[in-house]
Amino acid sequence: MDKLRNHLLFNDRESDELDTMPEFGTVIPSKLNIRTGPGKDFEKAALPLTEGTKVIILGEQNGWYHVSTEITGWVAKKYIKIN
Repeated sequence: MDKLRNHLLFNDRESDELDTMPEFGTVIPSKLNIRTGPGKDFEKAALPLTEGTKVIILGEQNGWYHVSTEITGWVAKKYIKIN
């Protein structure tokens, strides 16, 4: 599990994302769409994340967080509480 986490956090980062260590967050609303890119016009990557889901924040772009949980995708920043 540690090997997978390190691979996701440090090897799959896009160049336009933050160069800081990842933070952890929690989904605030009862359901939160996770998308393939940083915007509501991108396709949904999976079923919505549910309230209380823990995420690793990999980066930020234009008010959206690139997050990792069971999958990796983008969520609107305003719906994530930083832990």
